[in-house]
Amino acid sequence: MNFNFDIISPKGKLFSGDVKQVTLPSSTGELTILARHMPFVCCINIGKVEVRTEKEILKYSTGKGFFSIEENQSTLLVEDVLSTP
Repeated sequence: MNFNFDIISPKGKLFSGDVKQVTLPSSTGELTILARHMPFVCCINIGKVEVRTEKEILKYSTGKGFFSIEENQSTLLVEDVLSTP
């Protein structure tokens, strides 16, 4: 099962699509989000974000920000974000 995920910075939207899993560096530790997660909002620390789609694993370095998920729609709002190999 998949859910929609967007990565947004002041420069615009870097990623938008259906994903299987997202792993984030929250202020309380690393979080892994799957489809049908309960509504949730948290602060994001500087660190690595891993996005798993049906076809690939994408990795990003991010600045501080916020993450939210509700009804299989999730958004990561960050100060800075770079795609990494």
